Formats: sequence, C-alpha cells, structure tokens
Amino acid sequence: MKKIHLRLLVALTVFAFFCWVFLSTTNRPRILVLFPLNPTADWSIRVETGIKKGLVSNRRPVAVTYHYMDMNNEYSEQQLHVAVASAVRAIEREKPSILISVDDETNSLVTSKLDPSRRPPVVFTSMLQSPESYGYSSATRATGVSEDMPTAAIVELMKVLKPQESLKVAAIGINDVTGRSEMKIIQTADWGPHTLGPVALVDDFKDWQAFIKGPASQADILIVLTTDLLKKERGGEYMPEKEIVAWTQANASPLSIGVRLSYVRYGGGLAIAMPGEVFGRKAMEMSLKWLDAGLDRSPPPVEKPNDFDVAIRSSVLRERGVVLPNVYRELARSSGSLYP
Repeated sequence: MKKIHLRLLVALTVFAFFCWVFLSTTNRPRILVLFPLNPTADWSIRVETGIKKGLVSNRRPVAVTYHYMDMNNEYSEQQLHVAVASAVRAIEREKPSILISVDDETNSLVTSKLDPSRRPPVVFTSMLQSPESYGYSSATRATGVSEDMPTAAIVELMKVLKPQESLKVAAIGINDVTGRSEMKIIQTADWGPHTLGPVALVDDFKDWQAFIKGPASQADILIVLTTDLLKKERGGEYMPEKEIVAWTQANASPLSIGVRLSYVRYGGGLAIAMPGEVFGRKAMEMSLKWLDAGLDRSPPPVEKPNDFDVAIRSSVLRERGVVLPNVYRELARSSGSLYP
C-alpha cells in the first residue's frame, strides 16, 4: 500500500511540475520582432545581437520570436505583397504582447497599416521617419527608438581630416522610402562650417554614375546613403550592392563616406554609421520596461540615441593618402569592421 501511495505521490508531483511548466510558458508575455531583411543580413544580425543583450539582465520570463520578411534587391512587386501578407499572418498567429518593428520598411509596409485599436502595442526601432508620419503616438500604443544620421560625427571627422578648412559636401542616395528619409536628415543637419551641396536621390544606376561623375566630382566629401535597393535601369533588375560600392569607390573624385557599415564590407574605404546593436538593445529594454509598468499604462517616451560605429578598409584609405587617428581604428575594431 505504501508503495502505491509513493508512486501516486511521485506521479502527482511530476504532473504538477509539467502543469507549472506549461502554464508558465503559455502565460508569459510574448514579444515578436519583425525584420525587413533575412536573418543572415549584417544589419539583422547586429540588431538581433542587441535584442539578446537587452534580455540578459531581464528577470521577467518572456518568449521572443522573430519573423524575417526577407526583402532583397531581387524582389518583384508580387513577392513584396507575399512578404507583407506573411508578416501580417505571423502577427495574427503569434498574438504578441508587444510587436518590435525594425526599420522604416516594416513600419511603412506592415505595422502602421494595422488597425491601432486591434494591433498589439508597438515598439519601433531604427526608424528614420518621424513616429507621427506613421500615426504613432502614446494614444495609439506606439513608442520606440528613432534613428538619426551620424552627421555630427561626420562633421567631427572632417575637422580631423582638414582642420581649419571649409569643405564642400555632396550626398547621393536612392529614391525610395529609406533614401528619402536619410536625405531629409542630411539636408536639415548642421554642416557648419562646411557647405552641403549638390545632393541627389536617383532611380537607377545610370543616374547614380552621372551624378558622381558630374556634380559630385567638384565636392571634397561624398556622403553615400544606403545602397541596397538600386535598379540597374528604370524598370529593370536591381544592382548587386557590392558592384555599386566598387564602382563608387573607384570613380568618385571626393573621399566617399558611407552611412552603413556594409559600405566598407563591400569594398568602400570609410563609413560612419548608427549601431544596430544599440537599436536592438534599447528596443528590448523599452519593451520590458513597458511590460513591467503594465501595457495599459502610457508607453515609455521615444528615444533617439547618438551612438555611432566606424568601419575602415585600411588599403583603400592608404591609396587615397587618408590617415586617421588611432581612435577611429579602435572604434572600427570594436565593431568588427576594421578591414585590411
């Protein structure tokens, strides 16, 4: 009889344990992170790394899942519609407590299109457009981490390169949602004592080449905005980013400075960029803070970090006779973006 009681007690204990595990798993808050690119993209990796760092000191059990829209420069309009529909289904399926929406693409194509009264609370991150442009506010249960362009850091770098000189700065980008947002920030930034102009947003690679060979050739510095979705010709195929960077680096008369670390990874000489890890970490910390306070409370205020990363390809800068202080090389090394 005692053995039967013991077995029954053990069975009840095991059953109770599995019930506890089930309930703690199903009842814990769920956070869905929506990415525009694929999981192997450099930007996705950096943001996801930051998200995981934001979870390190967390004591609240949460379930974090990721959905990647896998957008790339070979997408047709139909493929884009499929990616958007898949993202919406993921949100409906996961029913997250909080939706972290990464970059302007996910916010413009997916998150901002959802009914604010029915969608989960939103924490956007790495977003260039203003929250208001997407209808985001505390009233619509949306907050997050806005992205700025590292213009102040670029101005400081120019001071190092050419002290006591006023330089002419050109800028080129792609005429899409990201490029327009980036250029707006570039055009409204304080470049003193330097002069901004000419600038261009182009639709295809031919226009890109014409601007760099033409108006930009008279500048001292060329700011190269995001280069990942440029068509070879209007209505045609997209250019591989590596080819865009290689041609730009070989043909630009001014010193070119990218605003994404990928500019140097694909062959450029220098980039000053906003750090993906910071956007991921701050978005997760903000989500956890909101969960702790209660999602029925007002969300935390929008943040705009001023951190920046550096990427350097030493051989390219050496060919141009550019010598940077060691602090820039150490910054590049710390972000894993110091190339020989």
